[in-house]
Order: sequence, then structure tokens, then C-alpha cells
Amino acid sequence: MKISNYANDSHYSPEGKAAVTLILTSDSYDFWKKAKEEGRYKEEKEKVARDIIAALTHHLPEIEGEIEVVDVATPLTYERYCDNWRGSWMTMMAHTIKIKAYPATVSNLQGVYFAGHRMRAPGGLPVAARSGRAAVQYLCRDTNTLFISEER
Repeated sequence: MKISNYANDSHYSPEGKAAVTLILTSDSYDFWKKAKEEGRYKEEKEKVARDIIAALTHHLPEIEGEIEVVDVATPLTYERYCDNWRGSWMTMMAHTIKIKAYPATVSNLQGVYFAGHRMRAPGGLPVAARSGRAAVQYLCRDTNTLFISEER
């Protein structure tokens, strides 16, 4: 279980709080699809949340009773919101997809910039963020505007 703790990042966690994420990797699409079809999807998500909280509490007993918000994203979540193949959290996981990178601009089309989660392999949210940044940088270049990042 890989855990990311954002307690020291005020953009993610209010003072005195911690936003924590973790990713469980497996090919569980068929399990979640069947749970949805059988009407036990919500209960299964709640069970996963309880089991993860129990595992975390075992190693960090001070968090017991302190967790305020829990969200469980399943492969069906990624399928529903991103239309990703078998609910992959990265968008280009299908064996039928040829790996390709798409440009942020088109040479004969001015003032149009492309960004998105399928701009380059393996796709997903990190690619969407990076391609969005690149598109804004091209826009700044083309409009002679200084690009200033909030990053330090």
C-alpha cells in the first residue's frame, strides 16, 4: 500500500489536518463490474474503506476516530468519468492502442491549443496537467505574455 500524505501542503490540507491518498493496484475491473450488476457496489466500496482504515489505524493508532472524509474510486469510477478502457486510471492501457504523442499546437491553425489526458502515453491526470501547462506556455509565447508559474 503506497500512501501519500499531504499534511504539510496547505493547498491540500487545512491547518491541523492531513489529506492522505493511496493507490491499490490490481486488475479488479471484473469484480467491481459484477458488484455493480448485483447491487452491492456501494457496500463493497464501504468495505474497502473500512479495511483500509483498519490497516492504517493498526500502524498509526493516533488516527483512530479522526478520519472525517473517505472516498473510494474504483475502475468503474474511471470508466464513468473518463471513459477509460476497463477503468484504467491511466488512459492508454489497452493493448490495441498504439503509443503516440500529440502536439499542443497545429502549424496551420493559429490560436488553438490542445491539452488533455490522452495527449501522450500513458495518459491520465498527470498527463492532463502537464499538457495543460504546455498549452498555456504556447499561448503565452504566441501572445508575447510572460509565463509565471506559482511553483517555487
